[in-house]
Amino acid sequence: MPAKTATATAPRRRTRKSTATVQVTKYTKPSESKTMTETPQPIHSEKVRPTSPKLSLKDYRDDFVARVEIHNYEVDALIDDIKEGIKTVSPYIKQAIDYSVDAYQKVSANLSTATTS
Repeated sequence: MPAKTATATAPRRRTRKSTATVQVTKYTKPSESKTMTETPQPIHSEKVRPTSPKLSLKDYRDDFVARVEIHNYEVDALIDDIKEGIKTVSPYIKQAIDYSVDAYQKVSANLSTATTS
């Protein structure tokens, strides 16, 4: 049995047209019929080797040092923000703890007097 052969054809463009009809009143604007055309993209694009970078080892080292300095600055700023947040929140936490301890002592005192009576 002979093998089937395929012939190469150019990709076809598909066109869609809107066929829906809309009732137009004096309060609505008539809509325009738009045509959408799809252009097929190639499945595999040709890969081209990029040009080699013209950077020296010193350039990479300088970039690394600059990034580490930026990182250290950001971490120091984060630590300062956390310290400031703790300073701001700590009086409210102390107040909540004191209120909780006082409320617990009052409830436990009321329970102990109620059970002994």
